[in-house]
Amino acid sequence: MSVPTNAESDAIKREYGTLFGSISYALFEADPIGINFDHNTDEYEPEAGTIIPRLDSAKSAEDVQTIVYEEFCTWFSPIDAGPREKYASVSAKIWDLWCAFRRHQELDGMNTTSGNAKEFRPTMGIMICETHGRVNFVEACSHIAKQIGSQQRAHGRRLAIMGNLFVCEACFASLGFDRFNDLDGVPPEALADVNDARWGAFEAAYDALEDRQAFCLKCVAELERQDS
Repeated sequence: MSVPTNAESDAIKREYGTLFGSISYALFEADPIGINFDHNTDEYEPEAGTIIPRLDSAKSAEDVQTIVYEEFCTWFSPIDAGPREKYASVSAKIWDLWCAFRRHQELDGMNTTSGNAKEFRPTMGIMICETHGRVNFVEACSHIAKQIGSQQRAHGRRLAIMGNLFVCEACFASLGFDRFNDLDGVPPEALADVNDARWGAFEAAYDALEDRQAFCLKCVAELERQDS
């Protein structure tokens, strides 16, 4: 492997925009090498920079796992990288981020040779649930997440706008999510007609949901059935 120069690394960051940061941070959270000291959140940027250009060839999360494992073996060593299985969870997350990024590109009519940073926001995605395997997920505000984490039926508002959101009444009201009720359940292809200012307002509300957590939709549904 030839190590990318600083100029090449900067070019990848510019080309892929926030996707680069999302993948770098996913690696930081997974921390397969054990170098996460909380403050050094850019520690895995070099690895992200060599993983992302290879994602076009991936057809599944398993393909991404192969790519991620190979890159870590190259950056470190097979001994330091550890077993391939250790990379399954973070590779599934990277695959979801990549698929969402590509869908967002298609909706915006972007292409990877535009030279402009691609703004990325989460869309409908897949997660790996220990109980149900590959499933759709719902992103919850911290208050809903606390209820679900305590195995309680959560009470709040749901929005299906380029994904699944579950927010408590307080977050729904304080962040103005009622402004987007008419977008709930609209097919992704129709959302392409929403103007930039409206998307900007929605993204601002979404970004203001601190400490969001993703939960398996099937697990959430089971909690709701138990409490009914």
